[in-house]
Amino acid sequence: MKYLSNDQKGSVLLISMLVLMVLTLLGIVALDTTDLELMISANERSYKDAFNAADGGGLAAIKVLRNTLDESAGLSTLTDITYTESADDFYSEALGTADQDDAADISFVVGNNIDVQADVQLLRVVNMAGGGAEFAAGYSGVGANGPKGMRYGIRTTSDSNTSSTIYVEYLKVLGTPGGL
Repeated sequence: MKYLSNDQKGSVLLISMLVLMVLTLLGIVALDTTDLELMISANERSYKDAFNAADGGGLAAIKVLRNTLDESAGLSTLTDITYTESADDFYSEALGTADQDDAADISFVVGNNIDVQADVQLLRVVNMAGGGAEFAAGYSGVGANGPKGMRYGIRTTSDSNTSSTIYVEYLKVLGTPGGL
């Protein structure tokens, strides 16, 4: 019967400890990678929330502008809208009778309590192409007694953990409810 030599005692223990140490290091690296991926996905979600809030803010600002211009008093009846100066100042700036500035005109909260500010500026008044009635009456050329339109630039900014800014152009055709 053969016996093991005395110089190999404990080699299995040493090899198993090395394997255990390598597996522990692999586990620690995997945990760090998972934490990093969680931070990346949280930042991505925050960015998407801010972008969606700014995008929705553009549509909400169009609705406020449209209601303000369509109502006879000039003041929007929408709720949860805060005018940064006053509703009358917003109406004057929307009509082009007040100086255009780069400051936010309205603010509101959308989505998961994300604050959105919107600056509405009248870019220009445009002559629209006439319809069939104008053509039949003998008018010729673009804008010859045709409808007028007001082109607006709307910049919305949302602030949460990240910030996102969206720029929207809106054409309000005068004499038609809602514009385009």
